[in-house]
Amino acid sequence: MGSTRRRFGVDAGVAVAAFVGVVYGCTCARTVLGGDNGEFATLFAEGGVPHPSGYPLFVLWLRAWSWLPAVFSVSAAHGAALATSLLGAAAAGVLYRAARAWGAGEVASVTACVLFALSARAWAVFTHAEIFALNALMASAIVWIAAPGAPVHGARKTVLLGALAGLGLS
Repeated sequence: MGSTRRRFGVDAGVAVAAFVGVVYGCTCARTVLGGDNGEFATLFAEGGVPHPSGYPLFVLWLRAWSWLPAVFSVSAAHGAALATSLLGAAAAGVLYRAARAWGAGEVASVTACVLFALSARAWAVFTHAEIFALNALMASAIVWIAAPGAPVHGARKTVLLGALAGLGLS
């Protein structure tokens, strides 16, 4: 039996991320919810510095996507939620890569990633402006690159893991 790429013409990791991205995009919060959501929606729209620790990488991500309200969203909260949902979808796609690099089968990897992405907790925090989607993406990337079947080896692997850890801390 051939790989998913040969059967369907698209890589399964990309398909998982695209499917999850569409689901998250259709169900993103359109208004401010609890927690830090209002603060991140404001940072998305206006910029600024959030409460300590500051979450610099996430704030930069939100600001990079601040053009979304003019195109796709109905409010700053919705735009910030859409930007966050992209991170959640990417986390699902990278988690697929991690599972495959650690030796899991293709069907098992797709199933596990979709179940993770559509779990109540992941869905809740990946569809409104919260830091957890970026955390999941960084953790998935570290697990992927640390795997024996990772696409990089040797000193490059060490440097990339260090860079991911540093970005994750930010």
